[in-house]
Amino acid sequence: MDKMKRFHFTVERIENDWAVLETIDGKTFEFPRGFLPDGAGEGARLIIDIQLDAEAEQQARNGMKNLRDSLRG
Repeated sequence: MDKMKRFHFTVERIENDWAVLETIDGKTFEFPRGFLPDGAGEGARLIIDIQLDAEAEQQARNGMKNLRDSLRG
């Protein structure tokens, strides 16, 4: 299983605080405008990498386990 995925998008349009991104196969979805890099506007081509953060996930799991254990007494 890949721990990182790379996606290519085009900014189709901007609507208030949302950018509408289009995938290479024509699907669209809304993306927070504030997450766009400076200068990205309508027609901009984007690359977005999504990666698992296994260390942070494990820390969160440990924190929840510790909380549950402390509540049980």
